[in-house]
Amino acid sequence: YAQPDVTLEEDLQRRDLTINAIAKSASGQLIDPWGGLNDLQQKTLRHVSPAFAEDPLRVLRAARFAAKLHTLGFRIADETLALMQQLVTAGEIKHLVAERVWQETEKALATSTPSEYFHVLQQCGALNELLPMKLPASIHFPLLEKVSKYSEQTQLRFAAWVADLAPNPAAIAKILPTLATALKAPNAYFDLARLGGAAFELLAKRSITPEEALTFYQQSDAWRRTERFQQVHNLCYIVANSEHERQRTERLFKPVKLLRQVDVRIFVEQGLTGKAIGEAISKKRKQLLEEAWGESTI
Repeated sequence: YAQPDVTLEEDLQRRDLTINAIAKSASGQLIDPWGGLNDLQQKTLRHVSPAFAEDPLRVLRAARFAAKLHTLGFRIADETLALMQQLVTAGEIKHLVAERVWQETEKALATSTPSEYFHVLQQCGALNELLPMKLPASIHFPLLEKVSKYSEQTQLRFAAWVADLAPNPAAIAKILPTLATALKAPNAYFDLARLGGAAFELLAKRSITPEEALTFYQQSDAWRRTERFQQVHNLCYIVANSEHERQRTERLFKPVKLLRQVDVRIFVEQGLTGKAIGEAISKKRKQLLEEAWGESTI
């Protein structure tokens, strides 16, 4: 209802959080009928009124503000968290369309502490409702937290979060279809998560053969999608837990620069055509990789 007879106080009452329900007049006077200034001082995220429950998306918004302001010491008020839990229990979260869920999630991924967003959603029970998959009773996001310290790229953070949800690297590819249904994220996000999972799985092996590395390069379209492949490289390097793991990561990704130098024109000049050119390129790349690999293994 947005007719002219709605007062400013009534309008502010329908806002989500008290810190978002502060107005300022043309003369600069603050109008704060719902205690937003006090909650700012107390670093509290509190709902304004029962109108909070009119839109279940506000559960995600509250979680996003918790992530955005977490480093400043803000927390969600107990009564607000209780209301969020009531909305989840009543099944209101299930009415959210995947596109709206993704919009809030993407914004949360861009905050200083995106893991707090997911912690709050888990705390109020919303995460289990939003993701139609079995989650542990208590879940942590160490990879997301680690990547968030070193990169602001939301795609990298998303890939790390997906890896945190999976019980092991091999399971990442299996949970992606479920996540794609729950979150209408752009394909670029899921592509990076998939390739990151493939790289994690490869690096988890005791040793990696040139053939396995070449297959990974080909699956990643490393020759053409250079920027995306660099993102996978960055992701693996950031989450590495030791200098030894970082060295293995570098050894896996480094040969690609050499293999990209294979020039198709050489084989055209040799008179090759069609499928024969592709086969010759693959053979040459395999040869260069084996030479670069040497007798040592990753």
